[in-house]
Amino acid sequence: GRLPWRRAAGAVVAAAPVRTHPISVALLADLAEGRGWAPLHDLVAALAAADARSAEAAARALVGLGHTSGWDLLAGVGAGLGALT
Repeated sequence: GRLPWRRAAGAVVAAAPVRTHPISVALLADLAEGRGWAPLHDLVAALAAADARSAEAAARALVGLGHTSGWDLLAGVGAGLGALT
């Protein structure tokens, strides 16, 4: 269920302040609560719908966020999807 996820997310967020930059801590906390940038949500929705054109547009928008944050998020989505296969 959701309880193991909440525990794991809480552990990651609790450990983050001594392991990463404060901006990354805030981003991790937001993502753990299901909040994120629109291009991230758009990408996942497009992938779920098997809409390659929309997925590519969302990925391009995502990598435009920050200096490396968008690329890091894209890599995380890829890693997460790879772990499902």
